[in-house]
Amino acid sequence: MWVNIAVSLFNIVLDALLIGYFKLGIETAAWASVLSMLIGTLIFLYPFIMKKVALRFTKPKVDVKEFLYVIYNGSSVFLGNISGSIMAIITNGFLLYYGGPVAVAAFSVVTYIDALMLPILSGMVDSILPVISYSYGAKDYRRITQFFHLTCRVGFVLSIVTLLIMVMFPDFLVGLFSSTSEGDLIQMGKIALLLSAPSYLVNWYSLTVGSFLTGIEKATASIVVMLVESVLLPLFLMVVLTKFMGVYGLFLVPSVGGLGAAVIAWMTWRRCVKKEFNSFRFGVK
Repeated sequence: MWVNIAVSLFNIVLDALLIGYFKLGIETAAWASVLSMLIGTLIFLYPFIMKKVALRFTKPKVDVKEFLYVIYNGSSVFLGNISGSIMAIITNGFLLYYGGPVAVAAFSVVTYIDALMLPILSGMVDSILPVISYSYGAKDYRRITQFFHLTCRVGFVLSIVTLLIMVMFPDFLVGLFSSTSEGDLIQMGKIALLLSAPSYLVNWYSLTVGSFLTGIEKATASIVVMLVESVLLPLFLMVVLTKFMGVYGLFLVPSVGGLGAAVIAWMTWRRCVKKEFNSFRFGVK
């Protein structure tokens, strides 16, 4: 954790020096990122190379079948990252068509806030996966359920706090990314913020379910949840909502799509765990 924090801070300092102080241009931001990550990687490799930890680098023995299964089981995360980039391009295209550059700038306020919140939720569910996988191997389904409920509660609390901040302080949040002279941007940014804010009531659940399904080796179900949440529902809603509401329909996509994705995630989780978790009740109490 501390190395990652140090790498991020070093990246910021390098950006300030290369771009702000030496005036070397925006392209040097790439060099700053590469250099800071390289230093972080070397620090991480040091204890393994110097044999200061239990794990060691050895000659690999690759089981092709097992290797392919590992890739398949983790494919939902990979596809989720790829689809996020693709959907960002498509969303910007819709925003430009229906609202112009102002709509793109207004919706960027939402994406900036999401970029702060999503890593917190992702870090939480990713950090718990080793425990889930270990418990699944030991067939300790009660422990998996306990962690699922705990993760859901924490995710819900974090999301509610974010929602309240967005609803109570929209002017402040939009003001962070615009000047007082940009009246159209401020107004549209506030609308985008308030229409998309309800998505935080449910988005945490789909993320949690998708990660837990990966942890218990339900790769196909995890892929389904990811595709519905990240691609299928957003695309469908973009087309439908813009027909009736124009650009404001795009601002509603995260909230409406998040609700639909949460319902499908709940149904998928219940169906998957019932087959294997015997007489317990899972997913919801």
